[in-house]
Amino acid sequence: MKKINGEFDVMNGEKMKIPSSVPLHEMEERYRALVEMSPEAIFINRENKVVFVNPAAVSLFGAESKEQLIGKSPFELFVPEYHSLMKQRIETLFDGGVVPRIEAQALRLDGRRVHVDVAASLIIENGVKAIQVLARDITERKLTGEMLRANMEKYRTLFESVHEGFYLAEAIFDENGVLCDATYREVNSAFLKLIGRERDQVVGRRMKEIVPAIKPGWLEVFGRVTLSGQSDTHSEYSETFKRYFEAVVFRPTAGHFGVLVSDVTERKRIELLLQKNLKENQVILDSVPAMIFFKDKDNRFIRTNKAFEDIMHLPKEKLEGISIFDIYPKEQAEAFWNDDKEVMSSGREKVGIEEQMNTPAGTRIVQTDKFPYFDEEGKVAGVIGFSQDITTRKLAEEILRNSRTAAINLMEDADEARRKSEQASIAVRYSEMRYRRLFESAKDGILILDAETGMIVDVNPFLIEMLNFTKDQFLGKKVWELGFFRDIIANQDNFLELQKKEYIRYEDLPLETADGRRIDVEFVSNVYSVENRKVIQCNIRNITERKRVESALRESQADLSRAQNVAQIGSWRMDVQKNELIWSAENHHIFNIPEGVKMTYETFLGTIHPDDVLNVDQKWKAALNGEPYDVEHRIIVAGKIKWVREMAELEFDAKGVLLGGFGTTQDITERRKVEDELRFSERRQSILSESATIMLQAVEPQKIIDDVCKKTMEFLGCQVFFNFLYDEEKNKLRLNAYQGIPEDEARKIEWLDFGVVVCGCVARDGKSIIAEDIFTTNDPRTDLVRGYGVRAYCSHPLKAGENILGTISFGTTKRDKFTEDEISMMKSTAELVTVAMQRKEWEKKLVESEERLRLAQISANVGVWEWNPHNGNFVSTPELSRLYGESHYAIRKHQDLQRKVHPDDLEKVERERNDAILSRRSFDLEFRINYTDDEIRWLSSKGGAFYDENGEVVRVFGVNADITVRKMAEEILERDKETLENIIRERSEKLLEIQMELDRAKRLSDIGTLASTVAHELRNPLAAISISAAIIRRKTRNDFIIGQLKSIDKMVTESDQIINNLLFYSRLRPPHHESIAIYDIIDECVGNLSRQIKKPVEFSRSYEPLKGVMLSADPLQMKEVFHNLLHNAVDAIPDEGGRIEILAKDYPEIVRIHVKDNGHGIDARHLEKIFDPFFTTKAQGTGLGLTVCNQIVNMHGGMIEIDSQPDMGTTMTITLPKKEKGK
Repeated sequence: MKKINGEFDVMNGEKMKIPSSVPLHEMEERYRALVEMSPEAIFINRENKVVFVNPAAVSLFGAESKEQLIGKSPFELFVPEYHSLMKQRIETLFDGGVVPRIEAQALRLDGRRVHVDVAASLIIENGVKAIQVLARDITERKLTGEMLRANMEKYRTLFESVHEGFYLAEAIFDENGVLCDATYREVNSAFLKLIGRERDQVVGRRMKEIVPAIKPGWLEVFGRVTLSGQSDTHSEYSETFKRYFEAVVFRPTAGHFGVLVSDVTERKRIELLLQKNLKENQVILDSVPAMIFFKDKDNRFIRTNKAFEDIMHLPKEKLEGISIFDIYPKEQAEAFWNDDKEVMSSGREKVGIEEQMNTPAGTRIVQTDKFPYFDEEGKVAGVIGFSQDITTRKLAEEILRNSRTAAINLMEDADEARRKSEQASIAVRYSEMRYRRLFESAKDGILILDAETGMIVDVNPFLIEMLNFTKDQFLGKKVWELGFFRDIIANQDNFLELQKKEYIRYEDLPLETADGRRIDVEFVSNVYSVENRKVIQCNIRNITERKRVESALRESQADLSRAQNVAQIGSWRMDVQKNELIWSAENHHIFNIPEGVKMTYETFLGTIHPDDVLNVDQKWKAALNGEPYDVEHRIIVAGKIKWVREMAELEFDAKGVLLGGFGTTQDITERRKVEDELRFSERRQSILSESATIMLQAVEPQKIIDDVCKKTMEFLGCQVFFNFLYDEEKNKLRLNAYQGIPEDEARKIEWLDFGVVVCGCVARDGKSIIAEDIFTTNDPRTDLVRGYGVRAYCSHPLKAGENILGTISFGTTKRDKFTEDEISMMKSTAELVTVAMQRKEWEKKLVESEERLRLAQISANVGVWEWNPHNGNFVSTPELSRLYGESHYAIRKHQDLQRKVHPDDLEKVERERNDAILSRRSFDLEFRINYTDDEIRWLSSKGGAFYDENGEVVRVFGVNADITVRKMAEEILERDKETLENIIRERSEKLLEIQMELDRAKRLSDIGTLASTVAHELRNPLAAISISAAIIRRKTRNDFIIGQLKSIDKMVTESDQIINNLLFYSRLRPPHHESIAIYDIIDECVGNLSRQIKKPVEFSRSYEPLKGVMLSADPLQMKEVFHNLLHNAVDAIPDEGGRIEILAKDYPEIVRIHVKDNGHGIDARHLEKIFDPFFTTKAQGTGLGLTVCNQIVNMHGGMIEIDSQPDMGTTMTITLPKKEKGK
C-alpha cells in the first residue's frame, strides 16, 4: 500500500481522500498491516521491476524471502503466453483506463505453474506511475472445477447411457398442498425415446402439456414421494403413449422428484398372455366332467375344476387354500392323505383308487387317479387328482349281477323242477318259495304272461315301482291292453309272432310311466313251461341312467376335442403291435398334416427337427422299458420351427404285454419364446452383475478384462473378441486381451494406429461400429476380421468423457447378424470395463485430493472435526488442536471444544448451533476462545449434521478457522468508518453540485446557441409574413381569404411564443428573491387562463390555505411556472371539456401546491423523460415548458413531482420553501 499525494490506494484500485486532520502515518501503518496480512499476493511493478511484495506473494511465487522477488521483471513471474496481454493491460492503466480481473498462470521460481486470479490498478508515488497487482491462487479451485466437470461428464454419460428412461421434475402444489402438476427439469435420451419427443420439447415444460391425460395415480405417487421422501414404485397404462410404464420414484432434493421409468408393455403383454393361458387352461379343466384337483405338499387345495366344486357345493375361492381335513371326516381325510403321501414320496402315479367320498348330496363312490407334479428344480411339488363319479355305474353293475343271478337260478330251478317232478310236494313248495323270493327281490322288472292268451298273471314289485302302477292295474289285463307296452306288442298278431319265436329283445325302448315320466328300458322276453303250461316271462331293465352317462360321455369327448383346440393340446394313441399312430384333429393341426394321412412311428420321427430326433427316439424307447415319457422338442412345420411337449402313458393287456401308449401333444412355441427371452435377460444380468463385482474389486482391472470378455463372448455365442487400450506414450492402440485367433496372429496386431481397421476407426471417432454380413459386403475396414472368418463384428469405444481409453470388440463366425439384445449386452460390457478402468485413476486422484486438502487446511489455518452425539465419538485433524492453543490431538472430545470457548460466548454458540441442527440447516458461528491464559482469539465454525431415515442426528461436523486477524481488521475499519464516510459524503455532494452545474451550463450553452439561431433565422421571416398578411387584409373583402389570414396570424403568434420559450430557457438566471404573496400569483394565473381559453373547463380553486402566506421567491419565475403548468393541464383536456383542480397546503417550512386535471394522462414509459429538454407528448409544443418549470423550482430549493396514468389524468405537485436556501 502506497501513500500517493495525500491519497491512499485501496486494494480494488480506487482512491480515497484522507483529510489532513488524520495522522497519515497512522493510516499508512494500518493499511500496511492489512497488506502484509492479506491472503492475496500483492506486488508493485514500477518501470517493469518488482519493487514491493507481501508475504502471500512470496509464498505464491515459491520464494524463500522477499529479496528473491524484488528487482525481478514481472514478466518473469508469469508464463510467456500471458506476456502479450500483460503489456496491453499495463498500457491501458498508464493511459488512465481500468482493467478487469482475469485468470492467468503464474510461474513459480521452481518452474511450476499455478493458476491465479489477477487484478491490477494504477498508483502514483511522487509523480511516478506504478502498477499494483493482486493475485490469488486458484489452482485448487481450477482442479476441483475440472474434476467436477469430468465427474459431471461421467454422470451425464451414465445418465444418457442407461437403458431406462429417467427424468427430474420440480413439483407444483395447489393451495391445498396437493400435487397438481410438475415441470420437467432434466431428462435423458432413453426417456425421450420412450415418449417420442425432442429434449427442447420437454425440458422446462409442464407435465400436463406433455401428458395431458396423465392419470391421477401418477400425480398421487409423485406428490407422496416429494412430501415424504419415501421412494415408491408405480405402474399404469398411458393413454397418451398407448404403452404400459413402470416407474421407481424418489426424492433427490426438496421440492423435486426423480423418476426411473421403464416401458413394460411387452412384459405386460406376456403377463396378460400367461393370464389368458391360465384362464384357457381353467376353461379346459372346467369342461372336463371328471373332478380335477391340485394339492400342494402341505395337503392344501391350490386349484380345482368346476366338477369338483359342484359336487362339493363349494366355490373355488373357499376351496383353494384349505386342507382335505377341513371338508372330509377325519378317517376319510386320512385315507386320502395317505394316498397323496405315497404318490409324493415315490414320485409315481397311483391309479384306479376306488373310494367313498362324503358330499353335501350324500356319499358317492369315485374312482381316482393321482399323479405327482414337479417344480422347476424337478422336485415333487404336490399331487394332481382325477376322480370319476362311478356311483351309478356301480349301482347298475350290482343290478345286473342280481338280475343275472336271478335268471340263472330261475332256469336252474325250473329244470330241476321238471326233472324231479316226482319229488315230494314239499320240495316243489320249497322251489316255489325260492323262486318267489327271487321274483320279489329282483332288481329288474318281471312280468309273467299266459302264453296262450297273453293275460298278465303276475308282476314283481320292482316293475310296479318302476312304472308307478298298482298291481291290480296289471293283473287280468292282456299285455297289448296296457298303453305303455303298445309299442312292444301292438296287437294279437304280434303276440302270435312272440308265441312262435318264443324270444324277443329290445336294446333301447322308451316307456312312459303312470306319472308321465319318460324312461329308457331294455326289454327281453322268452317262453317256458310251468306245470305243462307255457308262460312268457318279460324282463324289463331301466337303462335311463346308463343312457344319461353314455350321453354325458359323448358330450365330454366333444368338449375334450374343443378344449384341445383351444389349449393347443392334441392327443394320440400308438399301437405298437401294428405300428399304427392315431391322432386327434388338434394333433393333425399342430403338425399341419391333413387328417386321413396314415401315420406310423417312422413318419412321426420325420416331422421332428433333425437335432432332436435322437433324443425323442431314446425317450420313447426308455418309456417302453417303464420310464416316464415327457419330452419337449422341436418340429418343422411348413418350413418353420415349432416347440411341442409330449407326454404319454403305456397300456398293457391282462398278461402284461405292451399294447401301446396314449399321449398328448401341446404346442409350447410361445412359452419357449418367452422362457428363452427371460433366460437371456436373467443370464445377461447375472453376467453383468458378477463381472461388475469382480472388476470393481480388482486391484488391476486391466488384468481381468480377459475373463470378463470371455464370459460375455460365451454367453453371446461369439468366437472372437479383442480388447485394445490406448498407449499415451506411443499414441497408438495396444492389444490388451483377445480370444479366437492364434498367438502369432495376435502379435501381428499388437499395435494399431488410429483410423486403421474397425477398432482404429472406433477409437478415432469415439463411436461404435456394427459390421454385419461381412462376407457379402466390401468394407475395407473389415478386411482384417474377415480373414479370421468373422461374419458379424461389433466394436465399442471405451471412453472417459471425451478421452478414449481403448476399444472392446466381439465377433462371430457362425452367423451374419447380431440381435439388438446382443448389441446392448456388448455395450453394457464396454461401459462396465470403462468404469472399472477409471476407478484406479479416481482412486489415485482421491489420494492426491486428500493430501491437498490436508495441506490446504494447514495453509488456510483451519481445523476439521466430527462428533457423534449418541456415543460421544469425536475425531479431528491435528490443526484443530493447534487453533485452540493445544498440542496435536489434545482436543479429544466435544467437551474440550466447549471448555475453550469464552464464557460470555458459550451459551450463544451452543444455542445457535443446536437451533441450526434441529431446523436441518447449516450453522455459521463466530466466537472467542481462551487461546492461552492471557490471550483471546476469534474463531469461526461452519458445519452441519447428517441425519438417518427417521430424521435423527447421527453425526455433527464442523470446519473451524482462526479469524482473529480479520476481526482486528474489522475493528480498525469500524473505527475509521465514520471518518471515511464523512469524507466521501462531502466529496460526493461537492462533485454532485459541480456535475449539476456543468450539466446545466452545457444545456444552457446548447439552448442559448439554438435560441439565438432560431430567433435570428425565424423572426425576420415571421415579421415579413405578418406584414404581408396585414397588407392583404386591408385590400380584400373576401371572407374566405380573411379567414385564412386569421389562421396565419394565429400560427405566427404560436411560432413567436415558441421562440420566446427558447429564449427564456436559454437566458434563465438565478432567481431574484423578494417576499411575494403566493396566493395572489396563483389566483392571477388562473384568472388570466380562464379568460383566454375557449374550452368548457371547470376550475376548482382550493388554494385558500395560502392566503396571507409569504414566500421568498422570484415573482416573474413563479408566474412562468404556474402559467406553464395550467396551460399543460388545459391542453390535456379534450375539446368537449373537463376539470382542473388547484389545491394547496401550508406547512411550517414549506408550501405544497397540486395542479390536477382529468385529461388523457401520460404513458408510464414517458414519465422518466418528462422534464428533459425538447421532450413533449403533444402534437404541438417545444418540449421546454416543464423543463423551465423544473429548473425554476430547483433554483428556488424546491421540488416538482408528477403522477399520471393513461385516461386517469395528471397531477403536478410543487413543493417550495418559504425562505431562501441558506437564510
